[in-house]
Amino acid sequence: GVQTCALPICTPFNGLLGMLQVLEQTGLSPTQQQLLGTATESARHLLQLLNDILDLSALDAGRLTIRLQPVDVCRTVQEVVQWMRPAAEQKGLQLQLQLQPHTDTCPHPLVEADATRIRQVLLNLISNAIKFTAHGQVSVRVQALPERPAALRWQLQVQDSGAGMGPETLQRLFQRFQPGDESTTRTHGGAGLGLQISRALAQRMGGDIRVHSRLGVGSTFMLVLPLSRRIQRTV
Repeated sequence: GVQTCALPICTPFNGLLGMLQVLEQTGLSPTQQQLLGTATESARHLLQLLNDILDLSALDAGRLTIRLQPVDVCRTVQEVVQWMRPAAEQKGLQLQLQLQPHTDTCPHPLVEADATRIRQVLLNLISNAIKFTAHGQVSVRVQALPERPAALRWQLQVQDSGAGMGPETLQRLFQRFQPGDESTTRTHGGAGLGLQISRALAQRMGGDIRVHSRLGVGSTFMLVLPLSRRIQRTV
């Protein structure tokens, strides 16, 4: 889907992407379709960069808030995986989802969380995994561990069979404007902002992002969130 931004500064990008979608339906030649595809991807990357910069500005100013509401974490993860499935299939990748305890359901109680921010972080992690995986699979695993009587420690793991990263890349992975090594930046694009924003959001929610990777083997990112169970109030 086309990413949008509600701020006035984003209006030209949203209009551009909308008109490119309309143009795609006007019966273009194969060459024109290819040129249009390049223009659309460029516009999307620019909009993503603008959104990242706006998020960083909000983080730096302390204005990026976490809004708690009753959230079904498993359902939220299932939604994000479903959104990302077409992108994985387009590259010939398997996108797998495993819910604890290895079933299609996740019968845990609602927790107090920010579903929008959880989606934002998970979308970034899965999108990166698909982007940097040429063949194989991307696996998403969900696990909830009791932490306190009124809390669960959620572990949302994204594992890929991609290129992986060496120690030097891992050291600067969450630094601003440091998107790994230059070769992957030229190939896949990006400005190294998404992971820093994602980690900052995870920490704002009381958690963190952990990463394990081996060059040539793949990477595993884990979003860890200690979330309080929703208190059932009776009237």
